[in-house]
Amino acid sequence: MLPTLSAPEHIGISALRVIREDIASRYEIIWLSQGAGHLTVNRNRNVLGNGLVYVVSPGQLRMIDLYAGSTGYHLSVSPQLFHAADSKLVFVSMLEQCSRLGNAMTMQAGADNDKEIEELLLKIEQETKTVHHLQLEMLQAFFRTLVLYLSRLTVVGRDWHNTTNDQRIVRSFIQLVNNHYIRKKMVAEYAQELCVTRSYLNKIVKKVSGSTASEIIQQRIIQEAKKEAIRSGSSLKQIAYSLGFDDCAHFSKFFKSNCGMSFTDYKKELEVFR
Repeated sequence: MLPTLSAPEHIGISALRVIREDIASRYEIIWLSQGAGHLTVNRNRNVLGNGLVYVVSPGQLRMIDLYAGSTGYHLSVSPQLFHAADSKLVFVSMLEQCSRLGNAMTMQAGADNDKEIEELLLKIEQETKTVHHLQLEMLQAFFRTLVLYLSRLTVVGRDWHNTTNDQRIVRSFIQLVNNHYIRKKMVAEYAQELCVTRSYLNKIVKKVSGSTASEIIQQRIIQEAKKEAIRSGSSLKQIAYSLGFDDCAHFSKFFKSNCGMSFTDYKKELEVFR
């Protein structure tokens, strides 16, 4: 049973457009019908292409860039509606694994599924424009059907059924980073906790995620710094201390090295797009 919210509070759909870096507050499904572009999630840059569906989890930093003439849909759904549609939480479980790696989930649709997905998204769009007493129930039914279609697609770049020991170690590493990045910032600290050498941890993290262990730690810190800047507008000093940096100058250099711009310039860029 969904909480007593209006249909727009549970689900929204719009034409795909450029979105500056911000925090996703709901689940987002991104589908490109023609053209090309990029979806950046927590500094992971994904190529937007035809025949692919992308799902972003709440709380992730995401940005959409599109080439001229690109078209598609951007669907946003409340966690309550999303979980109700995925009653066995299989889809949510896969999303959580992608989210731990700091990226969106990418699925391969193909021409036949593309047509069915487009028809469902069009029905959802039409239903959002028709206000009646069964609107939320109709939207919920259409979205559940969409989730069933998506659940049968192939997730790009992941084998969910054959988890190796290396993958388990990497998942444990990423979970540890999520829990302790404020206090522990060195790869050796995590290697010791996982009972492996620093070099071995770096090797398997790079193999599984495409990033080094140091990059995972740095990305997690930067992700949180950006979220704080977006959510609260806190100063560099406040964010530095909240993330376990005693030296503001060190944090300033760390931010610029990992973002390609200073914290001041990042704050200015946020103001431009607000």
